[in-house]
Amino acid sequence: MDAHFLPIQYVLRDFLRQKNFEGANRALSGWAIEHAEDPVLTTSALRFRAWILHTQFGPIPEVGQLYRDVWRASSSFGPADQAIAINDVLFYARNVGDRELGNQGRAAYARLLERHAEDPMVRAIQPRLCTHLGWLSHIQGDHSTAMVWFSNAAVASEGEDEDDRHLKTLAWSWAALESIRLSDRTTASVYLANAKQTLVPGTEPAGWYYWVHAETSLALGRIFEAEDWLEEAARVGQLADLKILVPCTHARIEASLGHTAERDRHVAEAEAQITTHTAVYLRQEIEAVRPQLI
Repeated sequence: MDAHFLPIQYVLRDFLRQKNFEGANRALSGWAIEHAEDPVLTTSALRFRAWILHTQFGPIPEVGQLYRDVWRASSSFGPADQAIAINDVLFYARNVGDRELGNQGRAAYARLLERHAEDPMVRAIQPRLCTHLGWLSHIQGDHSTAMVWFSNAAVASEGEDEDDRHLKTLAWSWAALESIRLSDRTTASVYLANAKQTLVPGTEPAGWYYWVHAETSLALGRIFEAEDWLEEAARVGQLADLKILVPCTHARIEASLGHTAERDRHVAEAEAQITTHTAVYLRQEIEAVRPQLI
């Protein structure tokens, strides 16, 4: 199957990077017609349709329905297709905060591991599945479970290429964040030290690493140190998540100092970044600072 759908995947990625949604839809339609007799590739076409819609409009209900359709269809396919479908469903669930769908995806993932733990694709996609489950636990306020999922994701990322290094940095940073939410600063320091081993400065994972360091410093009452880390995170400015997270932490710092006007300004800065693509966990960060305005 890979020999058929990977080329179209790269074509679609180029179109989406250019925000050429018409070109992406046209390319996918032609590819789907060409492979209409292959049930696996027809299902892949549905997945890529969801990918285009998600990129264009965010996690709208139509995207979720397409991912569910692909998931149902893939149950009769091999473990690789099932792993990809579960990954898509969990990614959607984490973005919209769908607890029921997330629980269903988690159960499906457990069954898949039980039967196909040694399958190469299942092993390769396992770190991403763990990160989605980590964010679903985070959204539900279960930081202990989230910490375990994120650390599992880091350990499961066995490769040495750039994507694997980035994922390790992200997963260890996210595990450290959950430790901070649990007021376990010692464990957070260990996880951040792990993240540093695969850190590539100037990248998206580096931005997360700097931001979690800022949250750690703030939790320790080291405000000036926290501001230095936030400055480092802000330099990785292309990441939409950081454009929300950094001002939220600034707002907490200003609130702790009693600087009401500055706090309000940072909250407004974070709110201005909200779009249809904004994930639930980012909206929660904003909600966490909003009550301070009362």
